Amino acid sequence: MIYKYIVTGLLNTAISLSVIFILYEVLALNYNVAYFLGYVTALINSFIMNKKFTFESGNPWKGEVVGFVKAFIISYGMSHIFLNIMIEIFNFNVFFSIICSMIFYTIVGYVLNKKVFAQDAV
Repeated sequence: MIYKYIVTGLLNTAISLSVIFILYEVLALNYNVAYFLGYVTALINSFIMNKKFTFESGNPWKGEVVGFVKAFIISYGMSHIFLNIMIEIFNFNVFFSIICSMIFYTIVGYVLNKKVFAQDAV
């Protein structure tokens, strides 16, 4: 199962980075908008991949999605604040800041999904 989790994580990272890069660099959207849309795209993929491929869960979607979305909202919010602090206060490069905030998001999201919101699943 660990290899499935790693594959899913790598795919989500590739998806979110690709969407962010295309929206920010190619379409010249604001980095906040690109970051948000990249994460929403990866969120949808992550939920489906983890439910069907990684954990092969047969539980109802409704019960599992509640905790997953709660963890996403908190993790995303914290990583977005972190991203803006790095860029707006410390003047770090946008892509360096995005990579750092993605690492931060991953850690917070894992802890929340594993330890806090796992009991929301039915």
